[in-house]
Amino acid sequence: MKKKVLIAVLAVTLLLIGAVSAAVITYFGKVKVTTTVSQAVLLDDHSYPYVIEEVASVAGGESFWRYHWLTSLTTVPVALDFVTSFAPALTDDEITLTYTTTITEGPANEYSWLYHQLVALPISGMNLSELLAFDLEYTTRVTQLPAGLGYAANINIKIQNATGDFWVQAWGKDWLSQTTGLHTVDFEGLVNGTLGYGAEVTSGLGAAGWPSEYYYSTADLTTSHGGDTVLLVEVRAQGGANQGQQIRPTQFVVAGRTINLPDAYSLTGLTLPAKVILKFAIGYSFDVLTQAGTYNIYSTVEPPP
Repeated sequence: MKKKVLIAVLAVTLLLIGAVSAAVITYFGKVKVTTTVSQAVLLDDHSYPYVIEEVASVAGGESFWRYHWLTSLTTVPVALDFVTSFAPALTDDEITLTYTTTITEGPANEYSWLYHQLVALPISGMNLSELLAFDLEYTTRVTQLPAGLGYAANINIKIQNATGDFWVQAWGKDWLSQTTGLHTVDFEGLVNGTLGYGAEVTSGLGAAGWPSEYYYSTADLTTSHGGDTVLLVEVRAQGGANQGQQIRPTQFVVAGRTINLPDAYSLTGLTLPAKVILKFAIGYSFDVLTQAGTYNIYSTVEPPP
């Protein structure tokens, strides 16, 4: 009897062993990335859906300009279109808009205004000595000279050290060739006196920090400030004696990059280079027969269709 019970228990045990299956995993590992994405391009430092609102009062036959800037936050070039629309809609060309990177230089007290900055490149992880180990130059197209001599745009470098933020301003002197067309200017020439008046290190743009420190060679400049952190490099039109000069950037060579910019007065779009700040202007022109009324004029910066 005991043998029969034992055999029965063994049989049940074998059946139970056969009924149990091994645990099965559904994956060997998992990665979760929570990513916050920022808009690739900003208009006047604003992102979608912000609308920049401006007002103006003009008579028919008049025109005016407004300056804006595009900021690339991405490491790839971005194609952009400028699209114009009206409300109420227009059936004729009573109002014409022009988009351009050409600026008309203003008086000296407007030097520090944003529109005089033609193009800029924010910099990270580099000190002044490291920056100046690379070529630093720009090419601009001058389309209209002022009544006087006219002066080359400046190359300015924003730096930071333990005592604060400063600007290295390399002031451009009069053009070596008093002609319209393309002009190329390099930082060393501006500092060493071939093309400019030396490098002034100040606490602000223009006369805001005048006088501060002056250097007439890049060697002396880097001896004093070579270890300072670079924050930004820009090309800035001077204004003042240049008032009325029309100029636009076409190339910026900086920090080992060659940045090509649109060389046309009137644009319907452009390719914004990576990590660049680029100024542009919108011109509003009203036909002399434009009917009196209030018009909402929209300029939209958008990707090509």
